Amino acid sequence: MGHKKHNKKIMAAVRAVLFIGGFMLGTALAVLFLRGDFVSLSDWVRLAIVISCGALLGLFLLLSARPIVWLVLATGEKLKDTVRTHRPEEIAGYALGIALGVLLALAAYVLLTLFVPIVALNIALTIVIAVLLSFVGAIVCSRLMLYGASREAEAEKDTDEDASIGGYIVTSGAFASEKAEEIVGRWLSGKLVVLELTGRLISESGGTEKERSLKLFGTLIASGKLKSVGYEKSGDEAKDVASYAASHRFAVITGTNEEAKLYEGRAKVLCLENL
Repeated sequence: MGHKKHNKKIMAAVRAVLFIGGFMLGTALAVLFLRGDFVSLSDWVRLAIVISCGALLGLFLLLSARPIVWLVLATGEKLKDTVRTHRPEEIAGYALGIALGVLLALAAYVLLTLFVPIVALNIALTIVIAVLLSFVGAIVCSRLMLYGASREAEAEKDTDEDASIGGYIVTSGAFASEKAEEIVGRWLSGKLVVLELTGRLISESGGTEKERSLKLFGTLIASGKLKSVGYEKSGDEAKDVASYAASHRFAVITGTNEEAKLYEGRAKVLCLENL
């Protein structure tokens, strides 16, 4: 991404915006600093200092346009990955923690103005406090939201413990079982799904079971009895199967007891080896 070429017109506009923004910010900081009257300066010298600070900061940001654009794009990709891979409760906790951090920082600024007479120093301290409080608040609030969600999920699980299973999700190990064709293909009734990730694992697997697994997989898909779903959160079959089963109240069909242990306490399990 660091070597990606951007449209020249867009980069020119970004450089112009960065220079103007840097100039305004630099002049504003210089004005705030000079208000402290640390030294006696004439108005012309003050004006020269203010313009110089604005021009230097604006020029610095203008020359840093390409890495700044790269940083913005990288941050956007990271945010997209965070939204896609984290639970909604955790993301809401991050947003709440950051908002609380900013509000507390504003309150800290009001207190600082009572004890620190230098405006520029107050602003700098407030920014540092806002970053620290937002970081701590995001961590604390996200953990609290996840804890509350897990408690609610446990309460719902206890309440609906005797509720019927919504369907079954089949693992790659189940397709490799010699009992799969009889039990899954003929005997089992109800909603039956498989992850696209599981289908890829079967096609990439080796051994004598591969041909039998692929044949049964294709037959069930073609008949409409088995539905393939594109649910992939971590790329690990056990984690994704357990997550999908828990969110849809599905039972997991495994081939062996060793595989069944991966889902103990996470979902109901139907092990073909025990049937």
